[in-house]
Amino acid sequence: MVPDTETKVYDVTLKFTNEDGSTTEKTVKLADGFKIQGQYFDGVDFYECLDANDTVVTDTNPFTISESNKEVTLKKKAAVITVDGKEIEGNVVPEGSIYGILPDGGEKWTQCADLAYPGDVMKEDTRLVTIPSQKREGKWFVELGSTDEVWWVKNQIRNNSSLNVVLVDDLDLKTRKHKVCFPNIIAFIMVYLTEMVM
Repeated sequence: MVPDTETKVYDVTLKFTNEDGSTTEKTVKLADGFKIQGQYFDGVDFYECLDANDTVVTDTNPFTISESNKEVTLKKKAAVITVDGKEIEGNVVPEGSIYGILPDGGEKWTQCADLAYPGDVMKEDTRLVTIPSQKREGKWFVELGSTDEVWWVKNQIRNNSSLNVVLVDDLDLKTRKHKVCFPNIIAFIMVYLTEMVM
């Protein structure tokens, strides 16, 4: 390999602004023309990137490293967490239920692929929605009350075999739609029961 001697490399100062207003600096080497976009994640916290004019750096307004642009301010960003559309204080998932993490554009809990439990810490902006659930003997259970929810529960168990489920209502298998699905529902229930016993 031949080193690239034509691209300029600068010592770029990252100024981390803490919640108390104090700053910590870190120097990194970045190439001329390198673009910083959006947020910075240091493995623990998210930070907003600000340019020399204290303008927030975004995908559409990137910070480009150059001879005159070698200092970036990183301001710790508090995660905005909403539960059922209402913002909560802090970033710890509240007690009371299992919550689904809504995907972009999602509104219903059956659209959630990921779950959050009371006490979980959310590191980034997250929209949570309450999933019908109950706590028994210290363990959380998702409530299964309709055949429409069976498919969601089936997919969740594929991702999380330790998910607890409790049947809270009879499943209505009288409609044509559900009669066609009956063998799959029974197979799912049998597999789930078998996994619970093992």
